[in-house]
Amino acid sequence: MRAPIVVAPMEGEMLPRAAPYTFRWRGQLAARVPASWVRVAERASWAPAWTETLRRSIDLLPSAWAHCAPFTGIGYALTFRSTAGIVARAELSASEFTPDATTWTALQAALPPIELTVLATRFRANAVADGPFGSSVVRRFSLAP
Repeated sequence: MRAPIVVAPMEGEMLPRAAPYTFRWRGQLAARVPASWVRVAERASWAPAWTETLRRSIDLLPSAWAHCAPFTGIGYALTFRSTAGIVARAELSASEFTPDATTWTALQAALPPIELTVLATRFRANAVADGPFGSSVVRRFSLAP
């Protein structure tokens, strides 16, 4: 299994409301990408120049350009859901997350139980090299009244 495992909170745990909780998980992806995966990822990103022109002409959503160094490593995507739908999302490279004030307020307002899912993806220079991997089991928790 290559999906991350949530280690905090425990299943069904009631979290205190007073301060933002730090969510933690343990990654399961191997530390090193096999060379064969890198070669496959590089070949998959190759395309004739005309395909880029075609893609730009039929994009339904605008492109976004990040002004930072390309990311290489494991990235995690967290999704918090309640019965009403998605409450919050976060994307990061660390294996823990402490919500900011806005996100914590949204979690406090959500109807229990809240479900947390974590996906892991390996990136090489911003390109997906492996994944995403997610557990089919969600972690449920609630906040104390």
